Amino acid sequence: MNVGKSAAVIAVLCATMFGAVAAPVQKNSKGRICLAPLPTPAKGQGAPWRVVGTDSRTNYVVQVDQQQPVPLSLSSTAWISGLVLSDKHSVIIRADEQVLQSFDVHFDRVAFGNPARPDLCLFVNDLYLTWQLWPVEKTGDWCPCWQNEQPN
Repeated sequence: MNVGKSAAVIAVLCATMFGAVAAPVQKNSKGRICLAPLPTPAKGQGAPWRVVGTDSRTNYVVQVDQQQPVPLSLSSTAWISGLVLSDKHSVIIRADEQVLQSFDVHFDRVAFGNPARPDLCLFVNDLYLTWQLWPVEKTGDWCPCWQNEQPN
């Protein structure tokens, strides 16, 4: 199993562990993905989630489908909007143009606490050193997407 599929499996397992059930979606309804800030490494230490051989100047970007890549930040969130819920979406995470991880997302297969708000959060889980995609409402303080709220 490749890394991208492993992360997708982890995301689905996490949703299952929290007792979530996928909600039906209306055709052409739109959702979005929030990009959480990258974890800040402890002073004097490199970030454990960085690609081996990179340093603090590494540029991380996320691209969904054919949209423009969106840079990840250490301090703020960003949104990728206009994603049709019934479509499959390709997510690619890059570090200095090198693909780190890629996976497909089906919004209609992700469990939401509030189906009227189909927002997902992409973040680095620095405990497991994985990239994860969760419903925003099921994340904790590690995904402060509400601080940079944008209309869908």
